[in-house]
Amino acid sequence: MDLNGTNITLLAIGLEPAKWGFWIQQIITPIIVVVGICGNVMSFLLMKTKSLRRKSYSHFLCALAVFDSLCLINRQITLIHEMMVDNEKDGVFTYYSDLSCQLFSFYEHVCYLMSSWLIVGMAAERGVAMCLPFRKTLIRTQTGAFVTIISTFVVMCFTQIFRFIMMKNIGGLCQGRSFRFELRRIFSLERRSTISTTKTREEIMRLQ
Repeated sequence: MDLNGTNITLLAIGLEPAKWGFWIQQIITPIIVVVGICGNVMSFLLMKTKSLRRKSYSHFLCALAVFDSLCLINRQITLIHEMMVDNEKDGVFTYYSDLSCQLFSFYEHVCYLMSSWLIVGMAAERGVAMCLPFRKTLIRTQTGAFVTIISTFVVMCFTQIFRFIMMKNIGGLCQGRSFRFELRRIFSLERRSTISTTKTREEIMRLQ
């Protein structure tokens, strides 16, 4: 996707991008990222104090602070790439190999999913605490919180394995190839393999 070419096309038809978009993208968004990371660091340190570190919900909040910060950093990396491309420079992902794109996409989306599902886990833990305040259930223990977080992480990683197949560096951007394209590629490889096997058998029969 050529972002610079898109801007030139918009100018050609008289639809210049709004100036407020520039301020939001290049000034306000980095400020939000910095403030968000600082807030997450403060939340993490607060949950690690002596009075809160043994609470089950503190582990959810610490993990949430970590993954939220990673999401903010990922967003800033993408923003820097877009800014470099707009200024006609090589972007962050321009020289990424296919494997680098796959790893980054995998890591990025696992962070996004963990950030969402940790909130669900914490809500479930608080819901159990409200419905069963006098019963010590597994999810309300430190061990239960750890198990829930690790299990969620493993499941989220498993759901994103497909990115090691679909993601490629296309035109300097980490993009996913269509499922139809992958099917055609697999079918083509199988067809070549079949043709090669058939030719090998014919040659063996001729030699015999």
